[in-house]
Amino acid sequence: MEAKNLENDGVLKKNALKAAIYLYDAIQSDDYESAKLEMEELNFLIKRLKNRKTRSERLQMLTDVVIEMKARGIKIDFAKSASFLKNEEKNAVEKYHNTALYRELDKKRQQA
Repeated sequence: MEAKNLENDGVLKKNALKAAIYLYDAIQSDDYESAKLEMEELNFLIKRLKNRKTRSERLQMLTDVVIEMKARGIKIDFAKSASFLKNEEKNAVEKYHNTALYRELDKKRQQA
């Protein structure tokens, strides 16, 4: 997974460099509309690179804390997100819509 992240960082950096070159070319040729678009693209890519860097720094800090806690003998378990909860929420709404109470209220709303 880390190799995938490095690859994505490389792709983002390449795209940012291309945008910078296109920005330079657009300014040299007095094409300010294209320069504006390239500047927006460059800003977007820089924000993404910055976010990825802060995310990786936070992950490294968390990893360091976990290693330190394990060295002290503290056991840590990380829970995975429970996808069934999301499905249950959707199903709960569908179940409510299928109840007799909901149908009765819906009929009263239509009559009003």
